[in-house]
Amino acid sequence: MMNLTFLSQFLILLLVSSSLTGCMESTSTTTRSKSKSSSISENQNTSGNPEPSPATNNPNSPAILRFNAAKAVIESKCLSCHSVFDKSSEAAWTTSGLVVAGNLQESLLYRRLIGNEYSGSASAVNGQIPLANMPTAPFTLTSDERMALRNWIQLMGNEPTPAPTATPTPMPSIAPGTEITTSDSKIRLGDRKYIASTLTSVFGTSNEVQTVINNLILKQAGTFGGPRDLYDTNDIGNFESDSQAAVLPVSTTTREAFRIRTCASLSSKDTAVKNAIAQVKGIASGAAVNTSALQLPTTSDAAIAYSMFYSARPSLPDNVSSSIKSLTDKAGSTDKLEGWRFLFYVLCIAPDWQIP
Repeated sequence: MMNLTFLSQFLILLLVSSSLTGCMESTSTTTRSKSKSSSISENQNTSGNPEPSPATNNPNSPAILRFNAAKAVIESKCLSCHSVFDKSSEAAWTTSGLVVAGNLQESLLYRRLIGNEYSGSASAVNGQIPLANMPTAPFTLTSDERMALRNWIQLMGNEPTPAPTATPTPMPSIAPGTEITTSDSKIRLGDRKYIASTLTSVFGTSNEVQTVINNLILKQAGTFGGPRDLYDTNDIGNFESDSQAAVLPVSTTTREAFRIRTCASLSSKDTAVKNAIAQVKGIASGAAVNTSALQLPTTSDAAIAYSMFYSARPSLPDNVSSSIKSLTDKAGSTDKLEGWRFLFYVLCIAPDWQIP
C-alpha cells in the first residue's frame, strides 16, 4: 500500500492534474448558431380593451367571495325587516355610510349586528355607546355568519393589487455564424455506464474488480446518471427510482465521493493494478506480470497510462509526465508495484476524465 509520506505529495499532483484539460473549471460554454437567422415578434394586444381586474371581475376572487358571503347573511337575516339594507354592491354600502372599508368600529352595520362584542366595555366607539345586538330572535346570527360579516368589512379594500403582466422581451435576430456564450452552463459528465466502462478497460474484468464497479458505480444511477430501462437485466436496485436518473449528469459532491472511493478500492487490489500495468507494457491478455522484475513507470509509461483514461484527449504534456514520474519514484522507492499503484490512483481520481 502507499506510504503516507508520499501521499503528502498528492496535493501537489492534484494541482498538476487540474491543468490537464481545464474542462472541469469552465463556467461557460459556447454554441454556434446553425440557423440562417431568427427573430421573435412581440405579441401586442390590438383589441383596445383593458385587461379585466381580478378583484372586481373574477367571480372567484377572494373579495367577491367575501362580499357574496356577507350579502347572503344580510339577505337571510335582515331584509325581512330592513329593506334599506338591500344593496347589491360594496360601493353602495360604503356610499351609504353604513360600512367603512377596513374599519369595524366605524361601520354602523357591523356595530348594529354585532354590538354585543362591545357590551360591558367602558370605552365608547368613536365617542358613541355600542349599539344593541341585532337581529332579534329567531334571526340571531351564528358564529359563521358573524365571521363572514367581520371578514368582509375588515378585509375590504385590502385586496392586493395584481402585478402587471410582464411584457416579453423580443429575442434579437441572430446572424449566421454568431457565437453565443452563456455563463451558467454546466459541464456534462459521462453517466454510470461510461464511468464503469472506462474503469473496466483500465483495471480489468476480474470478479473483485467488477464487484467494486457494480456496487459503487453501476448501482448508483441516481448519483452518476444514466436511467435504467427494461434491458438493464443485470442491474440490482430500485427500478422505479433509477429509471428517473439524469440523462445528462453533472458533478456533485456525492458523485465525487463515490468515484474517489471506487478509485481507492480498485488501486488497492493487486489484480487490478497488474492488469493496468500489463496494458501499459503491452503484455498479452491473461499473462502474469512478473513483479520481481518490475521497474518503476517511466515518463512514456505515464503517458500511456494517461491515454487509458483520456482516450480522446491530446497526449500528456512532458512537464506533467516528469512531475508524475518524480512522485511515482518516491512512492515506489521500496516497492516498485507501489509506484505503479500510485500512478493509477492519481490518474483515476483526477476528475476531468469523466467528460466524454
